[in-house]
Amino acid sequence: MAMTNLARTQWWKGLCNRVSSARMRTEAIVVMGTLVASSCGNADAFVCTADGQCGGDGACEASGYCSFLDDTCMSGRRYGDLAGALSGMCVGGGSTSDTGDSTTSGSSTTTSSSGPDPDGGSTSPSTTSSTTGLAETTSSGTDCDPVVGWWDCRWRARIPLEVLPPDGPLPQVPVGLFLDPMRIDYGLTGPGGVDLRVVAADGTTELPIEVDRWEHDGDSIVWFRIDDLDPRSTSMAWVYFDNPDAVAAGTAAAVWSNGYRAVWHLDGELADSVQAVPDCVDEGVLSVSGLFGEGQAPVRGGWADCGQVGLEGLFVGGGTITAWVNPDDGGGSGSGRIVDKSGSAAPQGYALAVTANERIQFARGHVNGLGLWRTPLGSVPFMQWSHVAVAYVETGMGVPPQMHVDGVLQGLSMGSAPGGSVDAESEYPLAIGNNAPTGGRTFNGVIDEVRLSDGIRTPTWIAYEHEIGRDNVVSYGGVEVLN
Repeated sequence: MAMTNLARTQWWKGLCNRVSSARMRTEAIVVMGTLVASSCGNADAFVCTADGQCGGDGACEASGYCSFLDDTCMSGRRYGDLAGALSGMCVGGGSTSDTGDSTTSGSSTTTSSSGPDPDGGSTSPSTTSSTTGLAETTSSGTDCDPVVGWWDCRWRARIPLEVLPPDGPLPQVPVGLFLDPMRIDYGLTGPGGVDLRVVAADGTTELPIEVDRWEHDGDSIVWFRIDDLDPRSTSMAWVYFDNPDAVAAGTAAAVWSNGYRAVWHLDGELADSVQAVPDCVDEGVLSVSGLFGEGQAPVRGGWADCGQVGLEGLFVGGGTITAWVNPDDGGGSGSGRIVDKSGSAAPQGYALAVTANERIQFARGHVNGLGLWRTPLGSVPFMQWSHVAVAYVETGMGVPPQMHVDGVLQGLSMGSAPGGSVDAESEYPLAIGNNAPTGGRTFNGVIDEVRLSDGIRTPTWIAYEHEIGRDNVVSYGGVEVLN
C-alpha cells in the first residue's frame, strides 16, 4: 500500500536522523529510486512521539527528538541532525571524545548546507565547531534581523537547557543554574552577568531570574523560575547572553513569588531575595565558603539578626523552613540553632536545631509545655552538607511537624509533648545560627540558603529542591553563537 504524504514525511525524517547518527555523511543510499544525500540538509526539525518513528536503534527522547546509539556519549546516545537546537548533542550532556567528523588539534568542525527558511528564501550555510566542549553556531550577516527560532537577535549567544521532571507536577519552581567555564563562555557575558536571560521552551516567554553569585571564569549561581514542571516529560529552556547593551533583568523578587516569606542566600550582605523583609544584621557571623558560594558561620557566640518585621506567624495556617547545613558538631549545649525565633534557651516561640547525636530537632513553645520532635539518630552527619526542612501547622493540639533530610521524609520521636495553646512568638527576633538575644546555642559549622515559605511544601517540592541543590536537575547543551 502506498505511503500517505504524512507517513512518507515521517519516514524520510526518521531516515535522515538515522543517517546522521551513523555518521554516513560521505555515503549515499538509494531508496525507492531516490538518492538520499547524507547531509539530509532539506529536512526540517522532526518532532517524534514514539520510538518507532526514529527507526532502528532510535529512541524518542522526552525532549521530543530522536536519539541514536553513540558510545562516545556518556549516556550512550546522541541526538540526530533533525533535533533542532539539540542536534548532534549527547543526551544528558557529556561525551568521552570530540563529536565532530574531522579533528584538528583537539577541535572538530562540521559544515553543512541548510534548507529553506520557513518564511521563504533560504538560509546561509552554518558552521558548528567544538572546542573544549563548547559548540558555536555562526551565520552570515551582522545586522540584527529576526532569526527563526532565536528569541532576540540582540542577544548573540545561548545555551539550551533540559530540566529533569519532578515526581509530581510543580508550579513556579525556582531552579538553580550552576555555571562554570565548561558550561558557559564567560568571554561572551557582560559584567556581573547583567545580560543573562532565561527563555521558556516556547522560545518567547522570558522567565524571572536572579544572579545570586557571579565569578568571571569561576563558579556562578543564577536562579530562575520555571512556571510548570510536568512529571511526564523533560522541560526545555534557553539561557541567552552576549548583549553589551543589556541592563539587569530586574526580576529577582519574581523568582521567589510562589509563597516565599523570605529567602536568604547568606552572602556577605545577608539580604532577603524576596525583598519583603529588612536585611539581617550581622551580630557575629563570618562569611565563609558555602554550598552556594558563601555561607554563614556564627562566631564568638554570634548570629544573624533578621528582626521581627514580616516574619511573624509563619506557622499560623502552615509554614515551611528549609536550609542547607554543614555542622561541625552539635553546637552550643548540644542544640546548635539553625533558625530560632524563641528569645531563650527553652523555646517560647520556635527553634530548628542540630543536636549532638547528629539529628535535627524542632521545638515549638506552648503555654503549658514545650513540643519537641527529633529525626532519627545520625540522620544529619557532621562535617558534610545536608538539606533539612520542617513543615508545620500550629493547631494547639500537638500535631507533629513533617521533617525532611536530603529530600526524604523522616520518622520522628517526641522529646516532650506540648500542652495548651501555642505561645506567641511575634515579639521575638528571628535569628540564624543562634538563639537571640541571649545566645548560648551557637550553630558550629556553616549554614547556607535559608528559605521561609507560607504554606506546607509537599514532599515532592522538598525532594526536588534538594535535587536542585545537588546540581542533579539541569543538563546543559553547548554554547551557540549568532554572528
